[in-house]
Order: sequence, then C-alpha cells, then structure tokens
Amino acid sequence: MKNILIIVMDHVLFYKHDVYRPGYEYLKKKSICFANAYSVSPLCCPARRSILTGLYPHNHRQLDNGSKAPLNKETYYDALLKKGYKCEYYGKLHIGNGTIQDLKIDGFSMEGYGNPYKLKEYQKYLKENNLPPPLVKNKYSESEIAKYPENKIIDLTTIDNLYALCFGEFISPKECHEAFFLAKTINKRLEHFKKTQEPFCLRVDFFGPHQPYYPTKEYIDMYKNIKLYPSFYDNLKNKPACYFSDQGLNNSLNGKIITPNNISETRWKDMLRISYAENTLFDDALLSIVKKVEELKLDENTAIIFLADHGDALASHGGHIDKDSYLSEEVLRVPLLCYVPHIKPYIETKEVLNFDVSKTILSLADTDYSSSVDALSLLSNKKRDYIVCSTFGHFMKHHARAVIKNNYKYVFNDENMIDEFYNLNDDPYEMNNLIFDNKYSDIIQKYKEYLSTWEAKEGYKD
Repeated sequence: MKNILIIVMDHVLFYKHDVYRPGYEYLKKKSICFANAYSVSPLCCPARRSILTGLYPHNHRQLDNGSKAPLNKETYYDALLKKGYKCEYYGKLHIGNGTIQDLKIDGFSMEGYGNPYKLKEYQKYLKENNLPPPLVKNKYSESEIAKYPENKIIDLTTIDNLYALCFGEFISPKECHEAFFLAKTINKRLEHFKKTQEPFCLRVDFFGPHQPYYPTKEYIDMYKNIKLYPSFYDNLKNKPACYFSDQGLNNSLNGKIITPNNISETRWKDMLRISYAENTLFDDALLSIVKKVEELKLDENTAIIFLADHGDALASHGGHIDKDSYLSEEVLRVPLLCYVPHIKPYIETKEVLNFDVSKTILSLADTDYSSSVDALSLLSNKKRDYIVCSTFGHFMKHHARAVIKNNYKYVFNDENMIDEFYNLNDDPYEMNNLIFDNKYSDIIQKYKEYLSTWEAKEGYKD
C-alpha cells in the first residue's frame, strides 16, 4: 500500500504571474506535471467539496460559499478507512458544512472559513517553541471587511476570519506564520508515521496564499522590479457584466469596478510585490515538507499530490482586487503535481480538473468509491474530450459554464449576458472576446454542442 501525502493551497496566483516558486519547481522535477489543470469551480466550498467527493458541484450541491449542503455524499476517506489507512487532515477545510469529525478522520481544522491563529494547537505551538504572537503591520486596506489603517500593528489572533483584503508585512518571526506552523505540524506527523509504519493518507490545507497578504520582509525583498499584470489594462470591451463586479474599497463603486482603474500604478505594483511574496512564502513551506519526506526516506513509498482549490483574479481584467463570478483563466488555472515513486517525471498537457485528484488518491490506494463519480484518475489512460468548469456565483449571483479544449474556450453566461469565446494560443490573457467574430462561428457552434452534450450526460441543473 502506498502512503499518500496531499498538499493543498488556497487562492494561488498561478496563471502567468511572475512568482518565484522554487518549492514547486523542485517537486515538479520529480513529478507528473499537469500543465493544463483547471479548478472544477473557482470558489473554495464548491471546489473543496468536489475534491472530497469526486462529484461536480451540481451533483454534490455545495454551489457557493454561503450555502450549507448536507455532507451526505461518499468521500475518498470512506474508501481509504475501509482499506485500512490512517487518515489525518490539518488546516483549512471550508466545505460549506461539516468538520473533519464528520469525515471520521483525525487532525484539526475549523468549521467554516476560520482563522488558524485562533487554533488551540497554534497557541500550543507558540508556547512550545517560545515564539511571540503573530503580529503584522498593515500597509493597504482594499475592502470594507476589517478595514485597518495604514501602519497599524495587528495581532492576527484577534481576527475571527482570516480573509480581510489587506496588504502588509508579517513582523513576527516567520516561524509564527501559519504556513510554517502547518508545515512543521505535518513534518512531525511524517516522523510519527516513519516510526509506526502505518499506511497513511495525510493532508494539509494551507489557509493561503489567500488574502490578507502578510509575508515577512525576507520574501518581500525578493521582489524588486514589478510589472503590472498584462490584463490590468483590459477595458472590458465586449465582456459580460460579471466582469464589472468587484468589492474593492478603492477600485470599485457600488459593487462595480471603476475603469480605467483609479488606484495608482505605484500602489498596484507594491500590492503585487506583497502578494507575490506571500505566494513565495507558502511555496517555501511546501518545500520544507517535500524535503522532510526525502529526509525520512518516505519518498520510496509515498505519493505526493500538490494542488490548489482555485486561482486568484488579483490585478487582472481592469484591476480586480478579488475573484468573483467570471470564469477567467486567472481564477480557473491551478498548479497540479503528482509524484509517484518509480514513475518517471513528465509534463502532461491534457486538460484535467483539480477534483480528479480524488480518484487519483483512491487509485494509488488500489481502491475506489462504492458508487460512480464524475472525476477521473490522473494516472489512468482515460481522457475527456473536453473539460467543463462552472460557477454558481460569488458576490454577484451568476451561473456560467466554460468548455475548454485545445486552447479554445467557450463560456456560456446566464442572466442574459453575452457569451465568451477565446483563442488562448493567440490571446492568453483573454483580452479579445471572439463571440461575435464570424471567422469562429463554426467552432463556437461546436463548443456549444459540447456543452449541451455535457449538460445532458452529467444531469446538469442550476
């Protein structure tokens, strides 16, 4: 039986951003790299529930972050526990409804979104390691949620939910950061399993690099010359109304993005610098876990799966502060690596969905769900003719489906909005919506047929 280690990050700035990722690159050299991996739904709760169940959101019914669908579908843990695996989960769960106790596994998490700095396990960690409280110095506030003045010192243990859209610096030692707290927690558990020789499925879900962005100076100083993200200058011509939705404090008015963006380029570059640094900090935590696996020689019988639940729209398409209800590449594209002992590394270019890791986990354990699911094992020869991603809305209530195949992308938008069609080879930043271009009319019709076929086959319903 292979051991299985799953490492999940949240809200990663992955698609074509200039972020240093030495940990990702290190693991990539050992792994199958899925270069065209997409989130099944670019929002925490739907995507995370799909990763557990192997089901599309319309089948498990956790459609957005606000609803609380019953946790009544089989998860991959049900099959692993029957197989005799010791299953543990640490970090962010955020599946809409339920806890790890409902999943019948060990570890720690929080119901709902939560804040890792309020965990009793974190307080114990600080005490055992003689570490100070996690203090940050706020520089920019870009949302009404927890609006902090510039230069204000904040103790992160005083915040209920860790999602304020702020940018600043983590001024306590980096060991106090939740990324390294969780990494050290996992490394201790790896040491435990090395001793016990139990077959294990160990999963860690970091709370970031989601906002608030508070990296330490060490990581901020890695970034000197920042360029604005190319689609920052998108004037949103021929874009559906969902692209205008934004909840930023300084870049929007009445829930709509201001175009052209009225935050200065200097401030934007500084915010990108901080967010890039935050992504690199979490990447460093990833590297520490991979190195521990090697140090313990667990890599001889331990598969490592690294993924994210969804991407991040920061600075894209006119200067968004956060994701919303559109299906742009920035929010859909995710990193996905699968290290399997004795399988040579290679780059896989077929389009895959992040919830496919559910079937992959069970195939590594030589078991399966007791009933059929929508996911496919990343290690099988099965391949979809095309992939479909969906959203049921976020701040803006909106339903949309994206069909992606061979670097063409069709998006059907409900609510009487215009649809979208992009040639990602020629237009990787999706600046030019080709939906009305007669040159592509036959291809667009084909992609519409793909979507109709998928909806009928998968029993899609809003």
